[in-house]
Amino acid sequence: MTFAFIIPCAINDLDNNSIANEAGVAVPANESAPSAYDQLLATVNSINHSAKGSLISVIEHGATALNDKQKTGLLKHIDILMEYNNNETIQKIIEQYPAPKDATPLTELTSLIWFLEVAQQHQIFNKVKRLFFIRPGQTFESAIHALAASKPESKNKFILPNSYPSSYSSEQTGHIFLQFNTRLWSFETSQITSLLDNLRSMLAFMQQRFEESGYVDLGHCLYKFIDANHIFYDLDLASNPNTH
Repeated sequence: MTFAFIIPCAINDLDNNSIANEAGVAVPANESAPSAYDQLLATVNSINHSAKGSLISVIEHGATALNDKQKTGLLKHIDILMEYNNNETIQKIIEQYPAPKDATPLTELTSLIWFLEVAQQHQIFNKVKRLFFIRPGQTFESAIHALAASKPESKNKFILPNSYPSSYSSEQTGHIFLQFNTRLWSFETSQITSLLDNLRSMLAFMQQRFEESGYVDLGHCLYKFIDANHIFYDLDLASNPNTH
């Protein structure tokens, strides 16, 4: 097995039919668009079609859990479903920040840390070379994304698109002027331990920004905490999602 995929989602928290680039950022509803759940299934199906045999994990961290029908349908196509909806810490975050735009970045990052810790403890990814973080609604095309992963220059590096100007003021972000599109990015399993250290620092920084009425999400935090020398910039990945 070469690849594994982590798909974070808060499917039943969305009050429209579209999924945004960054956690919690709303986009206009479109009656003809597929539901958030259908977009999740479409992403899973694209992985199963393009990267057969990959390990697929879904991390559900929203205020509203998947219902039995959604869960049964999803489990037919993935390997691991981690549901953190009823966790006391997750519930406290949601109670403290009722708006999904505010709660979702925190619950997503918290859940990602927990999941990677469990994965390390149980060696879930011991046969995997590279992990892809992919959001619902994105299509994985092996011919494109596996190419960057196979290059010698990307070994032991994060594969990310070029950064783009932050959508928020520097006062809100704690003087982070750029951010990454986190619809699709990846890293090698050998990087998990160091990534976890960075993710914990990101979470502390994110909590501070929200306590001070600021804002950051995963895209801002990756830009601030990941050393540029540890990044391979993939020009086939969309940089600024707002231009597409």
